[in-house]
Amino acid sequence: MPATAKWPKPKNEDEFEDMAVDFLRIRWRDPHAMKNGRRGQRQDGVDIVGHPPWLKGKTEETAGGQCKNTDSLKLATVIAEVDKAKKFKGGLGEFVLVTAADRDSALQSEVRAHFRAHPAPFDIELVFWPDVVSDLSNDDQLVAKYWKGFSDTASRDVGVSIPVWIDREGAREDETAECQCQITLSLPAPGIDLDASELAVELQRMMREGRGGRFFSGILGQVPKPID
Repeated sequence: MPATAKWPKPKNEDEFEDMAVDFLRIRWRDPHAMKNGRRGQRQDGVDIVGHPPWLKGKTEETAGGQCKNTDSLKLATVIAEVDKAKKFKGGLGEFVLVTAADRDSALQSEVRAHFRAHPAPFDIELVFWPDVVSDLSNDDQLVAKYWKGFSDTASRDVGVSIPVWIDREGAREDETAECQCQITLSLPAPGIDLDASELAVELQRMMREGRGGRFFSGILGQVPKPID
């Protein structure tokens, strides 16, 4: 599916920064998020600035983003970038480090542990390449912008079971009806993880395309009932 396909990564720093701007406009729900100055100017560790609605009313309403177009990210680099961002004029309410590296649970754990022991004056979030792709690939215009000519048909090797309604034929009068919804996603290769956010993206795409529609909306709007 688009959210888990092997989308080509940009080799150019400027292109990755453009991607990060569009990604953070989606993530921050701020269409006016923009680059902070230009390359070569002092940026205090902040490449992109925006104003997420959840920071409104707080002392620091600005969010900052830093881009790292690298395949590997270390804790020392994260700490260094956070230290730079602490000097951002006006202060930050949130700091997002966007990297082209694949998701790294060990690094995420190290970052959480470090900033629990050494709190920063703002919230810190690491965003990896799969997270960037998850949002950008959900917008056809952004796909055309960054992956022109890269067909998404090969990336949609996913089998989705369309809802099947079971009628009452053959049922006895004393039997009750039960509605079950099962969504089956057949991943193109074994050993691939599918996290909740990626599944949510795929479900939203299916609803926009008219597959499921009210059915999925109704199911997703219900509070799950605890069983065993």
